[in-house]
Amino acid sequence: MYEYSGRALVFGASGGIGQAFSRFLEDKLGSENVVNVSRSFDGFEISDEEKILKFSESIEGSFSLIINATGVLQTTEEGPEKTINVVKQKSMIDMMTINAIGPALLLKNFSKKLDKTKFSVFVNLSARVGSITDNRLGGWISYRSSKAALNQIIKTSSIEINRRNKNAICVGLHPGTVKTRFTEKFQNTTETISPDESVKMMMKVVENLSVDDNGYCFAYDGKVIPA
Repeated sequence: MYEYSGRALVFGASGGIGQAFSRFLEDKLGSENVVNVSRSFDGFEISDEEKILKFSESIEGSFSLIINATGVLQTTEEGPEKTINVVKQKSMIDMMTINAIGPALLLKNFSKKLDKTKFSVFVNLSARVGSITDNRLGGWISYRSSKAALNQIIKTSSIEINRRNKNAICVGLHPGTVKTRFTEKFQNTTETISPDESVKMMMKVVENLSVDDNGYCFAYDGKVIPA
């Protein structure tokens, strides 16, 4: 089980959910033990492999918790596609770059910084709509595909991460429909929760994780999201 000790690293710390994670963890660990990273704070770009490598080389020490709270729901004004007929190559590539390739690069460079002396967790924010089994409505092709790819990246990486560090696991977390700029176009039709409420529930899930949960994706209520 995860215990609040050591240091935490939060990517996407300027976003609605990222800020809530930072506040929560600073309260638990002390601000000096939480490293916040974002494009707004320091120009960190999840799609820039060179910047990711340089930052990983510059940061010292290990972390008991690493959270990637980055992600996008749309990359164009049109928003998520309602049909395959409107899929565009560039917007799909952009979505994959931010939601799947970027997290893979973070795992590549930062999973090795998970603490080897205590139970440690690498969290990537995913989404329920990334579940292939649970897809009954269709639509949102690029977003669904990017999150499905992310879930596979989490699963595959988790095997290697735990193989080299028996105290470390990698999981995905679905935050729910959180009231942020990310979801503002959908807040009138979908029940939302606040960032602080979402983070409080997700951290409760993290607190109850064990090595046996490695590679799974969980909703904020603790239920496993099917692949």
